[in-house]
Amino acid sequence: MRVALIYSRQPKNRYATGSTNENAVMYQFVKKLAAALSSRGVDVVWNPDNTDQNKDRVSDYADNVKWVNSIKGIDLLISNHSNAAGNACILAGPSSTSQNWRKKFQSVLNPAGLLPYGDKYESNPRIVSELKHTYPPAILIEHGQHDKKDYAQWLIDSIVKTSRYPDKLADVVAPILGGHKLAQTVATPTIPVTYVRHPSGAIYALKGQSAHWVSPGEWAKLDPKPTFKQI
Repeated sequence: MRVALIYSRQPKNRYATGSTNENAVMYQFVKKLAAALSSRGVDVVWNPDNTDQNKDRVSDYADNVKWVNSIKGIDLLISNHSNAAGNACILAGPSSTSQNWRKKFQSVLNPAGLLPYGDKYESNPRIVSELKHTYPPAILIEHGQHDKKDYAQWLIDSIVKTSRYPDKLADVVAPILGGHKLAQTVATPTIPVTYVRHPSGAIYALKGQSAHWVSPGEWAKLDPKPTFKQI
């Protein structure tokens, strides 16, 4: 399946920290989420053109809608915002498919504990233009409450300063979008090498259950020279 991501086009929605706005943070979120989903095998598209989209002076979202409707083969649209009136929430388009997608997202996101303060992704019945006038099934996620200073700082720290939130969210939702969780790299434990000197003067390297004689040539290449135990 193919997923389209869009983000808030509202730079006037200032964060309570005073340092940024909804458009700037959600742009970074979608940029990082798209990369994270792609690395997990999800077919995802997004529009990196973050210039003023309100050229028709009708709606902040008009060009978002136009962009989505110009892309062929979209199976799900996910719009991303951060100015929930209450808890974080998910809105859905009017179709039953959109409503089902909201339920799927809630079923995997809420048990994952991604949000601070025990917040959950609640249902919100509003149907905004990004959901009503776009062709594909669509949901809109309000990722938090940037009107609250502590929540706004969490969004900045988890999205702009790091990629913790988009990475974790991608890991949770990728399997329901035709992808997979990111494979965990298991570090190979390092077995220390101990050097010992035999009374004869010979040096041996001990590693785990094995041992070998260290030739003068091998010893000469060791820099810095390791310390060794006398036996």
